[in-house]
Amino acid sequence: MTTSRPLRLLARIGLEVDVLDDAEVLLEAVLQLAPDYDAPVMTMQPHCYGAYKPAQALAELEKLLAKLPENHLFRTTYANAVVGIGDHERALNLTGSFCPTP
Repeated sequence: MTTSRPLRLLARIGLEVDVLDDAEVLLEAVLQLAPDYDAPVMTMQPHCYGAYKPAQALAELEKLLAKLPENHLFRTTYANAVVGIGDHERALNLTGSFCPTP
């Protein structure tokens, strides 16, 4: 993971200056170097995936949910990606399980 952290930092800088393609390449390299390192997925999702690659976000988020199915942040982010592909009912079902209506 030592090599992957500087790459993630460079990717985050790229995201801040709106160089999304380069940031995405760097973050994908981090995932290849350290597949169990979850932080790059959460860094990538709102910037790279959320805007224009929801299907790719779902694939990565499903891996995270397999590890920690009750993680609220992972589930919420997954629900947002599901909305990105137009499956609003599925997103409501996901969020409804931890945000019951009064």
